[in-house]
Amino acid sequence: MREKMESWIRSLQEEIVQSLENFDPTAPKSKRDSWTRAEGGSGQSCVFSAPAATNNTSAPPSEFVLEKAGVNISIVHGTLPPPAIKQMRADHASMPLPEDAPGGLPFFAAGISLVIHLRNPHAPTAHANYRYFEISDPSYSDSDSPKVLAWWFGGGADLTPSYLYPLLIQAAHIGVGISGSRLVKISASSVHFFLTRVSFFRVYKQLVPPM
Repeated sequence: MREKMESWIRSLQEEIVQSLENFDPTAPKSKRDSWTRAEGGSGQSCVFSAPAATNNTSAPPSEFVLEKAGVNISIVHGTLPPPAIKQMRADHASMPLPEDAPGGLPFFAAGISLVIHLRNPHAPTAHANYRYFEISDPSYSDSDSPKVLAWWFGGGADLTPSYLYPLLIQAAHIGVGISGSRLVKISASSVHFFLTRVSFFRVYKQLVPPM
């Protein structure tokens, strides 16, 4: 599962960034910055910021659709210390965590987060954050196939409108697919449907007044 999540998150980040760049082809490309975590793991940020007007830009800032955007991922692993395990056990009594783990418990986490701010104030800011988290048995810490004690998905997505357009909100709800019976599918597909296929942006072009 770890390998699948890492591969999926990396490919999803690239797909979303490519979709945003295709949506605003006159704007500069996103800046990519990779980092590593000393305790284990790595990540990458992809950030866009509309530049100030200069003679070198292919279009003045007023023609850029995006003002700022960031699509970031992290894939990290390490050891949860005993205080964190104690708090987790208190918050989630049903989680099958060992009573005695003086050295902590190995964990793995992989997530993607994004914020997209369009230049037009009539378009809402979009935010999403999704993650996968697992805790494994410390006796299998050196194994290529650790024994997973607990795993879960978390996160969500939202819009922050300055001006309310009901049809835009409806498009967002359809894209995210809000439904309790499809909760797992939301984690895996809402960002992809809502942003990668640019359904929201197509509605935005049709409904939002130009600057």
